[in-house]
Amino acid sequence: MKKLAAMLAPALVLLSGLSAQRARGLDFNTPGSDIGQPGTSIGGGTRNLEICKIPEGEELKALMPSQNLGAVGRTVSKAPALYWYLPENTATLGEVVVVDEERNEVYFAEFTLPSKSGIIKYEIPASAGLEEGKQYEWQMALVCDTNDRTQDEFVRGNLLVVAQTTGLEDDLAAAANNALEKASAYNKAQIWHDTVSSLAPAAEQYPEEWARLLESVGLPEEIATATVVDCCTAEN
Repeated sequence: MKKLAAMLAPALVLLSGLSAQRARGLDFNTPGSDIGQPGTSIGGGTRNLEICKIPEGEELKALMPSQNLGAVGRTVSKAPALYWYLPENTATLGEVVVVDEERNEVYFAEFTLPSKSGIIKYEIPASAGLEEGKQYEWQMALVCDTNDRTQDEFVRGNLLVVAQTTGLEDDLAAAANNALEKASAYNKAQIWHDTVSSLAPAAEQYPEEWARLLESVGLPEEIATATVVDCCTAEN
């Protein structure tokens, strides 16, 4: 048994080392031009905690590569998924708006919020017509009072649709259907939204890598360890 343990030990050390390397590899390196203005929350939420019954210390947060105002998340998808941390609240209706660089509305939808807190996902449909090379601003709001929209709790962010490079195509082909390897390929290419979309469905399978990814962009531990909730479907 001692001989067998000695033989297995190097393999176990190697596997442990590979796991650590993969976790370190998911530290997201935000392109400098995408960081936005420092010192300002990306959310800009109205902080009407009493209206939506959001617990003190909690807030609606966007899963973005920087928590600064004007921060940009890159995607190679014409139908990107956006993710937010939804705290406990009493709102039942959410709203997503996307505008182009000329402030023209390209997408609007309302959706039913889940009844529990966690990380929620909303996929912008291809029908929105997002174009490669263009930047868009989105806003997600919790409708706290349908009769007084000034009471909304909201967050804003920007996304940039970019071309998929040959290097990224090769890395994705090598990753096959492995969620962690796909996320690593997008992470290496500094493509935020697709990194998150690749790993989020497998967050329970790779909790350390998922937490490391979110914490690397300044999101707190309680968000990194929150449950990814099945959500959301447009109502219009």
